[in-house]
Amino acid sequence: MAKRVVIWQDGDRWLTVFADEGVEVFWVDEGAKADRTYKMTPSPVPEGLLDDEYGYADDGSAASIRANRAMAAIEGRPFLQAVRKDEKSREEGECGDDGPEAA
Repeated sequence: MAKRVVIWQDGDRWLTVFADEGVEVFWVDEGAKADRTYKMTPSPVPEGLLDDEYGYADDGSAASIRANRAMAAIEGRPFLQAVRKDEKSREEGECGDDGPEAA
């Protein structure tokens, strides 16, 4: 099994970091120039904490959409981008976007 780092956010929005044994965790704070990098001593991952279903990048969930929006802002690109339809693909029926009258 892969080693895990878990960042848990409680109901008051406080963060707690858990990690499997042998994992080094560092916190880097650009706002604290004199003490920028801090090596954490995380607690072990509690039993049952990861028993629920979980999301992942680009799974279409609200969290994934927010993450993609944030990355677009960081990278200075628009979050929504125009998509050009390939007329050849559309003619061959690969686009799947022919509207209800096609059914």
